[in-house]
Amino acid sequence: MNDEQIMDAEANAFAMELLMPADWLRADIAKLGGMDIEDDAKLNRLAKKYRVSPQVMAFRIGELRQ
Repeated sequence: MNDEQIMDAEANAFAMELLMPADWLRADIAKLGGMDIEDDAKLNRLAKKYRVSPQVMAFRIGELRQ
């Protein structure tokens, strides 16, 4: 990775944590009884709550599982 790619990755990580804090999102996922990113209803519900697209929410949930 070059410096610009590193800065982009860091900026994206910061934005994800700012918009969808890991602790809050994990708590909301637990309230829903767990999360399968194939469950469109739950995914859309969380995306709407955090005001992000379902695609961004699915990405964030995937990140938290790593």
